[in-house]
Amino acid sequence: MKKTFISYTHDSEEYKIKVKNFADFLISNEIDCELDQYTVFPIEGWTKWMIDRISEANFVLVVCSEKYQRKAEENTDQASGGTWEGSIVRRDLFSLGNLNRKFIPICFGSGNRKFMPNFLSDFTCFNVENQNELESLLDLIKKDLFTRKPSIDGLSKTFEFDKKKEIEGVGEVISENQFLLISTKGISRVLEFNQITNDKNLEITAKITNPSDSSFLQDLKSDRRGIVVTFGFSSYIVTLLECIQKIENGEETYKLTFEIRDASRLATITDMGLEGYTTEEIAEIRVKRILLNRHFHSIDDEDFKKILEDAVFSGVGTPMRADKSPIPEILKEIESFDKFRVFARLYCVTLLIHSIAITSINKLIFSKEAEDIVVDFEGIRDKQYTNLKPQLIKFKESVLLN
Repeated sequence: MKKTFISYTHDSEEYKIKVKNFADFLISNEIDCELDQYTVFPIEGWTKWMIDRISEANFVLVVCSEKYQRKAEENTDQASGGTWEGSIVRRDLFSLGNLNRKFIPICFGSGNRKFMPNFLSDFTCFNVENQNELESLLDLIKKDLFTRKPSIDGLSKTFEFDKKKEIEGVGEVISENQFLLISTKGISRVLEFNQITNDKNLEITAKITNPSDSSFLQDLKSDRRGIVVTFGFSSYIVTLLECIQKIENGEETYKLTFEIRDASRLATITDMGLEGYTTEEIAEIRVKRILLNRHFHSIDDEDFKKILEDAVFSGVGTPMRADKSPIPEILKEIESFDKFRVFARLYCVTLLIHSIAITSINKLIFSKEAEDIVVDFEGIRDKQYTNLKPQLIKFKESVLLN
């Protein structure tokens, strides 16, 4: 039976009860669990008791809370639980070269993830109030399942969108079975797809609904490199390998095969070198430039400084600069708001990803409120491009259309 030890702080009596209930739950699931509340009077003293429990445990579950984070990161000799245990965890992690198979951050509610101690911030934090995450934690403890990657046998290499699935905005609906193609010449086209496969290469079966779509795809053959493909919240810079037309039962389709280029090699990170702004602030400025048409300049009258700032805000050196928001122009060109939302969403995803403003998008919804276009956005910028923890950018604001 695997041994666990729960490291936590006594935030409140209610919180202590919650921790004990969780420990009881582990024991009921055949996991040996040590908790200070199970011990009335350790004859060796609390400090040695804590050290021994951590040493003997297969897994130490660190319950993240604001108080635990504060105490665990304190530089003090005061013998409080969170402080002592935090220092022991930090020491043991260092001795293991940060190869962590023992210390597991957990939390009650996803909002407490932000209170992970800095020495555990690179590791997965399990929200034990989420059933899927709780099951993953139990598998990790009981079966040493540090990964759940399935065997290749029996897996489908085809990824199909459920065409009944939709993204709901305010009063209107956007179909998900559409993708954006931007040619090397900068010509954009939204097409429907029947199927997308992303294995060694990206394969898309595109459905043709009007003759101009067919002409557009035929033209791609003449300049195959530097094409952009965007669907859902994913976007890739690709090279066209194959473009095969097929007509069956009166339906015209194209099988498009693309090689995905390594966009990371194309990007140069200039955000670090701008005085007066953090990389996090620059990322948020770039996102709001793209989605809200906001422009930010220094109040300083030095023209060169303004030019430099504007270049960095736009993402100079990245695969796709965001010199301005595409939304006002798209709104002028497309009368139907439903079609506007489809094109604007896909085009903005493209800019957000390839200007390195964001690395993953959780939500992007355009809605119309009176005369305003409102953007509801949530996205994350990974640690690769930020000095701190992965950065969450979230807002619901109106687009500046003037």
